[in-house]
Amino acid sequence: MNGAIVQQDIEYLTPIPYGVSVTVRYRVASVDETSLIRSFEALSDDAVAAHGEVLNVVLDEDGVPTDAPQEWSTRIEQFEEGPVDVASAGQ
Repeated sequence: MNGAIVQQDIEYLTPIPYGVSVTVRYRVASVDETSLIRSFEALSDDAVAAHGEVLNVVLDEDGVPTDAPQEWSTRIEQFEEGPVDVASAGQ
């Protein structure tokens, strides 16, 4: 099973100068039948400098969108230590 990024959005709230240390925090925001959305924020000097989302599509070995395994939703919720918006994952 593979995946592809099909869309990525980022909004910069403040400049991030070259050479400044940046911490990026990711989480899975939602999972549906064939895709998942990850949200992220970039911190610079302990303040949010940017945030956004990445849309990933689950692909089979032939590169065709396919259902995300139900196990993914279960494991993601365990990792995130809380609910994730799950819309019919793996059904």
